Amino acid sequence: MTKPAEVIDAGKIANDMRDRGLDAPIRTWRSIPSQVLAHKQKLRDLIDRHGGVTQVARLCGIPQPSLSRMLNSASMPRRSTLYRIANALKVPESDVVGEWIR
Repeated sequence: MTKPAEVIDAGKIANDMRDRGLDAPIRTWRSIPSQVLAHKQKLRDLIDRHGGVTQVARLCGIPQPSLSRMLNSASMPRRSTLYRIANALKVPESDVVGEWIR
């Protein structure tokens, strides 16, 4: 059985982390979903300007269902996929490759 002196005080730990500046990564992690969604919206807008998912999939050599699934999923696409899109659309890679790439 745990003795009272051994009980961990989560609030105290959280305050200590905040005081030491160690909670910054938590704030950063919380902002990732909105950053991913913003990046995917930018990518979708770019694809729409170049003829839509079917046309861009054909240009990239990526199956249309795969490109559609990539745009509608919660995860970031692979860097190699984004480079294929950039090359097919003849746009700078920086227009397609975002900050959060695996």
